[in-house]
Amino acid sequence: MELEVFDSWTIDRRLKQLRKIDENDKILFVDFDSELGDLIFQKKILIDEINDAWTSGEFDGERGKWFIFEQEKKEEIYQLNKVIKKLERELK
Repeated sequence: MELEVFDSWTIDRRLKQLRKIDENDKILFVDFDSELGDLIFQKKILIDEINDAWTSGEFDGERGKWFIFEQEKKEEIYQLNKVIKKLERELK
């Protein structure tokens, strides 16, 4: 069974844990139910929503609505990234 990878994090659903090797070859472990784990999954959900909306054709012919939808999601992702990076630094 191959494990899913998202944003450099390996998702191990069996152990309910995320793992990542940092730039110093240190392995970071994060439980799903931790603050960082929750934020990483929130980011994954937002990216999946963008991809699903794009591939579903939900915004076909409605470029303005797509642009607003995409920008709102990207802003949420940007804000999540700031907190995720801060919490990742604290793990090291």
